[in-house]
Amino acid sequence: WDPRHDAGPAHVWIHPWLPILKKSLECLWPTLRFRLSKALDRWETCDHWALDALLPWQHVLDPANWEPLLEKVLARLERRISEMPVRPEGQDVAPIKDLIAWIVVVPAASLARVLHAAFFPHWHAALSEWLRASTCEYEEVLRWYQGWKQLFPEQLLAEGIIQRHFAHGLVAMRHFMSGG
Repeated sequence: WDPRHDAGPAHVWIHPWLPILKKSLECLWPTLRFRLSKALDRWETCDHWALDALLPWQHVLDPANWEPLLEKVLARLERRISEMPVRPEGQDVAPIKDLIAWIVVVPAASLARVLHAAFFPHWHAALSEWLRASTCEYEEVLRWYQGWKQLFPEQLLAEGIIQRHFAHGLVAMRHFMSGG
């Protein structure tokens, strides 16, 4: 079984047996995790098969089998976002949208940590560089800021680390707008 290519997902033929066999099926979890993990090794974050493949197992797998899968997903998302250039115009937000899609499976705090490590350092650098430019139009900067903030769902905006990054951006904007 290869979750990337096989037409019949494993949960379709395993989940109906869960109420009947319960604990007897737990011997399958390490093998299932191994297969999913191998498939995730070749996963491109823009390909949504991984979310579709993992979602049915969210409340079935025990933490010892579920958490390593999520860690692999988070590592791949972090790598992709860290490679994403952040710039004032012509921004490709697809990697961020790919991360946001995982909010149904991954805790918001974990996604926020990925953004903290991989996205916001680039975002702050781009903002600072733009604010220092002699041709900086503050209205455009404000629209850019608002566009990024609107991109994030409420679950992520509620995370303290995300709030601090956006607040830090506002402080930098106020500093430069006041002639600092």
